[in-house]
Amino acid sequence: MKSVVLACFILIILLLAGCTEENITNNYFYNTSLDSLWQKTNGPYMTQFWDIYATNNNYLFANELSSGNGKIFLSTDDGNNWSDLAINPDFMFVVVKDGRNGLIYILDNQKGLYKTSDNCKTWVKVSNSLIEPGAKKSFNYGSLAVARNGDIILGLGWQGNEDSTGYHDFVGEFYRSTDDGANWSLVKNGVDSLKKVFYIRQGKNGNLYAFQNIYKYTEDSYLLYSSDNGYNWIKPGNEEHSSTEGFFTNSTGSIFYFQSQTLKRSTDNGAAFTSLNNGLYGFIYSISISGNDRIFCGTNNGLYKSTDNGDSWLPVLENIGNITSVLCTNNGYVYFIKDNLVIYRSKKPNMF
Repeated sequence: MKSVVLACFILIILLLAGCTEENITNNYFYNTSLDSLWQKTNGPYMTQFWDIYATNNNYLFANELSSGNGKIFLSTDDGNNWSDLAINPDFMFVVVKDGRNGLIYILDNQKGLYKTSDNCKTWVKVSNSLIEPGAKKSFNYGSLAVARNGDIILGLGWQGNEDSTGYHDFVGEFYRSTDDGANWSLVKNGVDSLKKVFYIRQGKNGNLYAFQNIYKYTEDSYLLYSSDNGYNWIKPGNEEHSSTEGFFTNSTGSIFYFQSQTLKRSTDNGAAFTSLNNGLYGFIYSISISGNDRIFCGTNNGLYKSTDNGDSWLPVLENIGNITSVLCTNNGYVYFIKDNLVIYRSKKPNMF
């Protein structure tokens, strides 16, 4: 009898020893309790959030969900403390990008382009008649990327002519700046003129990618890429993409974009895309790719993760509400926004 009890005791000890935090996360034994592996960041409070961004030095930017009078909050210590940037009280949709020599840019599609050179202490508005909000070439539908050489690539869009049924066509152009926003020139090589520009991204392979409108009155688009810092653009295929909502790339050159409940991937630089939904459930809100190419996806059903380039997915957290934004930072943390209200962070870096 004593030997049986002793054997059971030893078995329990071995089981407990195997259930370390590291083994839990590595073997996808996820607890749906947020408190087990995640913690709330220390604010910001009393607000709703649209998205969260990070710079190369792991500064965090969270912009308020607003109808036009929102704020941007900054954290320089992994979300432990936040401050109001107080650049402009009317931000709505923003993009945050690193520039050369420590510059950081913020693009708001209503208010314009801002930059800082002193770690966010002061911000300067980038002014130029070509890109001023309110002009014909406005920031509506704007998108921003910084090439490997530090040049800024700016996609502008605005509402064009109205037809007899009341629809406006979508108009846009590419611009580049080689002097940190002081001067701008129109990008023409390989780009259709007067077509709305969707997202622009710098891939982890160094290429620049963008979606540009095909037709006048719809948001159908095709993919362009540039391997020479945005001077020349190539359309790799003829596939049309409907209502693209966001896209990302990994270090191997795979391209991902999502729309509604569908995630698609290209492994041939955008010539063709395949759907990836094996184990991924719900309406997709956000995707982020970690430094080791692990993909995290936030949906209205929870948070999912893929370690095989999107071929299959396993739940990290399910049935906890809407994961409206997810972010992987260079220092190994994973962040997400739950129901546009609370920002969570993994308790330790490189847990997942």
